[in-house]
Amino acid sequence: MSLGAPVLRRVGVLIDGPAFVPHLSGTANLKLLWSAAGRSWPPPGLTEALELAGLGKAVDRKVKGYSMGMKQRLTLAQALMRRPDVLILDEPANGLDPAEVRDLRQHLATRAAAGATVLISSHQLAEVQLLATHIVVMNHGRLVTAGTLDTLLRGSGTAASPAHQSLEDAYLTMTEGPEHAAL
Repeated sequence: MSLGAPVLRRVGVLIDGPAFVPHLSGTANLKLLWSAAGRSWPPPGLTEALELAGLGKAVDRKVKGYSMGMKQRLTLAQALMRRPDVLILDEPANGLDPAEVRDLRQHLATRAAAGATVLISSHQLAEVQLLATHIVVMNHGRLVTAGTLDTLLRGSGTAASPAHQSLEDAYLTMTEGPEHAAL
């Protein structure tokens, strides 16, 4: 499958942190990434993605002067600018302040409600609990369980799998035993 495969055009990805050309502006980086696949500028969701990124006039400054949070927001804009049907996001809230995290959460919830598939990999379980409907729990590269958030929180009602208030407690019970979860 080539990079220009139609199915890949439906996917937005944020994996392993931002990687931009430091001497180019945020806008130039986005244009370079978009045009590399032979697509004409601008992408359909650019305005909306830049609005969510909240970079303002900084989008026209060189990326080498960006903070970690600004780079993360530009990476989110890159993942969202094509209005993808599928979003794959690894730790999307890294470096974002609380208001930015809330805006991102609301945007992702809106996208999911509109039919997009949003896959998030994160260690921030409280944040995942606010957004996710389905959870896959991995521990040391192995699948522990998968199911709806409600099912994971409900547990089986046994001492080994009690009901939980938080995804964090459910995760700790599943991976380290019930004595590691808050009571």
